[in-house]
Amino acid sequence: MEASSNNGFDNSLPNEMLDILSKLDKKKTFDEMYQAFKNVEADRYYQRTLYWLKESILNYIDLFYDENQIIMNTEQDLLEETRLPPEVNRVLFVRNLPFKITTEEMYEVFGKYGPIRQIRVGNATDTRGTAFVVYEDIYDAKNACEHLQGFNILGRYLIVLYYQQNKVTKKMNIQKKEEEIKEMKARYGVDD
Repeated sequence: MEASSNNGFDNSLPNEMLDILSKLDKKKTFDEMYQAFKNVEADRYYQRTLYWLKESILNYIDLFYDENQIIMNTEQDLLEETRLPPEVNRVLFVRNLPFKITTEEMYEVFGKYGPIRQIRVGNATDTRGTAFVVYEDIYDAKNACEHLQGFNILGRYLIVLYYQQNKVTKKMNIQKKEEEIKEMKARYGVDD
């Protein structure tokens, strides 16, 4: 019952298992693989290891295949579906906060969604009611953004956004250009 050494699998596997494993061909569709494994004879009581392997592979294929329709064609499709949009990052920008909210209260509200690296609450006149929340993990930030959007704290509904550095930089560049234009107009005596 020992397998030959040139098959690439462990030599201690029985031939029946090697036959099953050899059917894992990436060129086959999930339907073809599913039907091939479903037809493998394995007794539940006398061939437990073989039966377990067959059932495990069928369960794995079931992740991607539904008899009525194909759910996913490949593992790559599954990976692409779990890929995050480009704007998602670990830093959240929160607006419409109550002015009297403390950092500890912020940790209490936002900490429910995962470990937080840092919270910065705005205290200047132009930054009051805003905060930056930096999570350790991007998925925790995504979860918090989805669940806390519109959350009511002390009668105020939160606006939770992903921090976009390029938008802030672009806005600062526009302001800088406008100031330069004003200076040039003043220098050369041009009126609006």
